[in-house]
Amino acid sequence: RDCLLSRGLGDVYKRQALLGHMAMLFENANLASREAAVVGSALETEAINLLANMVGLDPKPARGHFTSGGTLANFEAVWRARYRLDHWLALGVWLRLNQHSDAPLFEWAHCGWPVYREQMKRHGLSEPDLVPYSSVVMGALAMSRFAREHFDEEWPEPVLLVPGNKHYSWPKAANIFGLGREAVWSCDLDDRGRLSPLSLKGQIDRAKVEGRPIMMVVSVAGTTELGICLLYTSDAADE
Repeated sequence: RDCLLSRGLGDVYKRQALLGHMAMLFENANLASREAAVVGSALETEAINLLANMVGLDPKPARGHFTSGGTLANFEAVWRARYRLDHWLALGVWLRLNQHSDAPLFEWAHCGWPVYREQMKRHGLSEPDLVPYSSVVMGALAMSRFAREHFDEEWPEPVLLVPGNKHYSWPKAANIFGLGREAVWSCDLDDRGRLSPLSLKGQIDRAKVEGRPIMMVVSVAGTTELGICLLYTSDAADE
C-alpha cells in the first residue's frame, strides 16, 4: 500500500515542478520587493500575464500577486479595495472641508482614479495631505465624529457585494478589516449557479438608497460545489 501511494504521489508531483521548487528554495525570495526577488518577480509577472490572456484580458496593464491560498488572496483583495476607497473618501473630505466641493461623501467614494488624480493635480495635493482624513489611519469612529461635526453627515459605511456561493473567507475578511459581517451583502444566483445581474443591480440600487459605498463586487470564477469554471465577458460585466 505504501509503495502504491508513493508511486501515486510521484505521478502527481512532476519532476520538472520538483526541480523548480528546489531551485526557488535556495533563493527564498520575498515577492513583495522586486529588488529582493528579481527572478521570482519576473516569473510571477509572466504567470499573471498568461492568466490574464487566458481569460481575455490585456496582459500589459494586468497586475496580480500569488499568495499561499484562496483565503489570503481574498483578504488581500479586500485590503486593496479598502485602500482605493479610503483614498477617494479622504480626497472628498479635503475638498468638502476646503469648500471645493459640496458633493456627498458617498459620491466621492466612487469618484474613480482618473478624477482622483485630476483633483490631486489641480489642488497641488500629495498623499500625506490626505492622511488626517483617512479612516484607515485615523479610524472609522474618529472619521465618523469628524463627518458629523464638520458636515452634519454620517460617515459612509461600505459594503461588499458577493454571490450566494461566496467563499466563507469573505465574512471573515469583513470582520478583520473592521467592516462587520453585516457589510457583506449576498446576491442571488441564476439557475446555472452564476451571479444574477438582476439581483446585483438590486443590491447596487439598495446601496445607493442607503448611502453605502460599494467597496467591491465579488464574482466567483469557479466553485467546488458545482465543479464548473465561469468566465465572464465584458458584456456580462457591463450588464
